[in-house]
Parts: sequence; structure tokens; C-alpha cells
Amino acid sequence: MYLKLRYRGQIQSPELVSTLTAETQDICDINGWKYHIWNEDWSLPADTQPAFEDGIFHFSGHAPLRGISFSPNLDTETIWLTFTSDGVLHSLFTLSETLHIATDTEYPWHRVTTGFDDTATHCAICHLFKYLSKQYFSTFDVLDESGYWEHSDQQQLSAFIASLETV
Repeated sequence: MYLKLRYRGQIQSPELVSTLTAETQDICDINGWKYHIWNEDWSLPADTQPAFEDGIFHFSGHAPLRGISFSPNLDTETIWLTFTSDGVLHSLFTLSETLHIATDTEYPWHRVTTGFDDTATHCAICHLFKYLSKQYFSTFDVLDESGYWEHSDQQQLSAFIASLETV
């Protein structure tokens, strides 16, 4: 069983993408998190094509993304802080799969699944999102099934996880 955070947003200005990227890269370096910097051509259209082979997604084509994607540990999916030229948060998935955008007309939802090794990863991602949202985003929404995003109470988070483990 895993926790999921869903998030979406738009940066205050596309010019801030490089600053957000550099700051997030520093945080990744300090914490030993693996990351990838995206600095693709925003003037070219998206033409990404996904393929699922051997349990791994592969993409071909051009993804006009700038920013950073990273993963805090092996039990956590990739977190995408990458943007299109209009400043909207996008990933390889939202560019190529309308399923990930669903019927949302404003901003596509992204998802990151955090591992159950402990609550530290989930908390760290929430704290990072809170900081970055205040510094860089004009709009940033999070849906957290555990409620930690709203209450920031690690004991409540632990109790939520424990309740899932007994199901």
C-alpha cells in the first residue's frame, strides 16, 4: 500500500523556471536525490509518443519541457517540476496522455506515489511543495489522501498509514 500526492500548478513567470530548477537541484544534491534537468526547446511543439516495454515507460519525440524531475528514493515515483512555455506544470505523461489530464481544463494533475518505508519521504515532499509553491507558483494545488498536506501532523500521518496497513 502506498500514499499518493496529486499536484498541479502554474509558475508565476516562465523566467523563474531556471531559478526554481537551480534551487531544487541544490536540495536534491544535499539530500542525495537523483534528478534530471530539462532544458528543451519551448518553440517546438510536443510530439511525445509513450511505449510501455518490459515494465518501463519509454518516450520518443520532443517534449518542450524546462525544469527538473527527481526521485527522493527507490520507493518514490518521479516528481516532475517541469514546465511548458506558458508556465504550466507538465511532464512526459501529461504531454502525451490525455488520460493524465482527464477533463481538467485548467491544469493537468500529476501524481507521485511515496513509499511506506516511513513517513519521512511523504513529509519531505509536502514540505518541499509548500516552500516552492510560496516562492514560485501563482497557482499550486495538492490533493493528499492522508491529509498531511493540510495538517502537517506527523502523528496523524502515522495513524493514517497504520490504518491502511490493517485493512
